[in-house]
Amino acid sequence: MYVFIGMNKIRFCLFLFPLFFTSCHAQNAKSNSTDQVAVVELFTSEGCSSCPPADRLLSRYADIGSYEGVPILALAYHVDYWDYLGWRDSFSSSAFSDRQRMYAESMNLNGVYTPQIVINGTTQLVGSDEGSLREGIQHMKADSRQLSFTDLKLSNDDKTKKVKYTIQGDVKDCEINIAIVTPSVSVNIRRGENRGKLLTHTNVVKKLLTTEALQEGNINLKATDMRDSYLVVFIQDKKNKEILTARKLE
Repeated sequence: MYVFIGMNKIRFCLFLFPLFFTSCHAQNAKSNSTDQVAVVELFTSEGCSSCPPADRLLSRYADIGSYEGVPILALAYHVDYWDYLGWRDSFSSSAFSDRQRMYAESMNLNGVYTPQIVINGTTQLVGSDEGSLREGIQHMKADSRQLSFTDLKLSNDDKTKKVKYTIQGDVKDCEINIAIVTPSVSVNIRRGENRGKLLTHTNVVKKLLTTEALQEGNINLKATDMRDSYLVVFIQDKKNKEILTARKLE
């Protein structure tokens, strides 16, 4: 369905699914840190007519790479709940829909919608709302744990790639996520709400791997998954979903 918000009647696809939960983790206000990276996660779909403006917004900020001195790591997750409405998104995954529902639960939202942006796991906004995106980056919460990667490397061979990492700081109740990202791809849409359009996507997440964060460790990847791709590696609090630190790895 379509919902109108604000004085300018900005239209976006509010594709709601009921979530059955009652609580969310309380978060303490923290001061902003100019050293922190903004991980901007866009939940989008080729089947949603209101998503192309959000895709273009994400692309623009990915190209800029920062806002007011804060580095930006932009990621696009294509959800699958639009797939049965006329066009199957070739990049969609139920795992990405589940990730969006995880955020909805942690933020005590009534459901999920596209396009939606989540900043560092704690702030959500309509994916095409540039003003709210800027405001969200300006008011990011600082990581009270002061986590950082002191070592992060990618080794190569013919069949496997290995991410080697060392983390400084308390990693209790944290997980490490590795997003395998395709920088840019264009698709001709033949059916659905975007029928006849050529859509260009930026920083499409092909796969997201999640494991327990240790002080140091190695994570194996398939070399085939890395073709024409790079990695975004980030640490996330398992309880409140806050992204604590992140790095791009090529």
